[in-house]
Amino acid sequence: IASPSDVQVDAVAQSAGLGHVFARAPELDLVGVELRPDRVIPSALGSRLVRLEQRLNGVPVLGGGVIVQIEPSGSVRRVGVDVAGGLDVDTDPSLDAQQAEDALELTLGRAIPAAANAKLVVSRMGAGVLLWQLDVPARGSRYWVDAHDGILIAARSLGIHALGTVYELNPLETPIPINVELPL
Repeated sequence: IASPSDVQVDAVAQSAGLGHVFARAPELDLVGVELRPDRVIPSALGSRLVRLEQRLNGVPVLGGGVIVQIEPSGSVRRVGVDVAGGLDVDTDPSLDAQQAEDALELTLGRAIPAAANAKLVVSRMGAGVLLWQLDVPARGSRYWVDAHDGILIAARSLGIHALGTVYELNPLETPIPINVELPL
C-alpha cells in the first residue's frame, strides 16, 4: 500500500509529466493525440516514470503512449514517445463482448470458458482496427477479435517464459554459466 507521501509525490510527478508533454506537444509531434495518465512508477534513484496511455475516442491504443522521467526535483529528465498516427477507426463496436466471445468459439470450433477480462482496444495495424481483447485464463490465452466482424486477429499465451544465463551455484564453484528457465 502506498503511503500518503508517495501518492502526493506521484500526483506531483504526474502533473509535471502531463504539463511538460502538453506544453511541448508541437515539438513532440503530439498535437491532437489523446493521452491519459496510466501509472507512475518509482525508480530506485528517486525519479518517477510517468506513463501516459494513448487513446482514440477514449479507447486505449495498444502499445501507444508517452513515458516521462521526472527527477526528484520535479524537472523532466527525458521523454519517450511511441504513438500511432493516422488512426482512422470507428470506435463504436458492432459486436458486444459476448458476441465477440461467441465469434471466437465459432472460429476455434469449441466452447471456451468465459473471458475473465474483456476490453475494447485499438490495434496499430494499418490505419487501426477496433478489437475486443479477451483474456481467458482457463485456456491461458489472450485473444484479439475484430469488434466489427468477429474475425480472430491474433492470440497469445498469457504465460511468459524467461530464460537466463546464470551460474548454477556461484562463479567460483561452477564457473561455467548455464541457461535455465527462470521462475516467474
